[in-house]
Amino acid sequence: MYTKILAATDGSESGTRAVELAGDLAKVHGAEITLVHVINPTDEAPDWLYYPDAHALGFVVPPVTPGKGDTGSLAAQELQRAHEQAQMAADRLMQDSRRAAEERGAKNVRTIVEQGVAAERILATAKNENADVIVMGNRGHGNLKGLIMGSVSSAVAKDADCYCISVT
Repeated sequence: MYTKILAATDGSESGTRAVELAGDLAKVHGAEITLVHVINPTDEAPDWLYYPDAHALGFVVPPVTPGKGDTGSLAAQELQRAHEQAQMAADRLMQDSRRAAEERGAKNVRTIVEQGVAAERILATAKNENADVIVMGNRGHGNLKGLIMGSVSSAVAKDADCYCISVT
């Protein structure tokens, strides 16, 4: 019997199916759902910010973090803009995901947007929420690194303290 379900989504097809399954499970078990999406700040930054020879190409690229450091440089402005766009997209994704879970019969749905490494933040959220099960897609919007190093769903399943359901 599940009482607390964590559904992680990145907006991919399998992530959307994970939210729908979580909604179905919540209806059957009368469980609470926490929907989580993780923004990875290094994924949202334009590639040229991290290019090692950017200075040689004429770019001045100071190390910047959204909300910290030099806010006047081109790099800082570009990073801040990318961060704001990622946050707006995450908010829309969470609204759509909440609606999808509720349409499947879920009654108690919360949303969380985290920042950091996806697997680490999903595991931490599951622990903080005392989740009985984590539901997530197995094929998301990963990158080449994910193909080489392993997927987020694999990393979560390997280290989770609760059941994991991977949706294709």
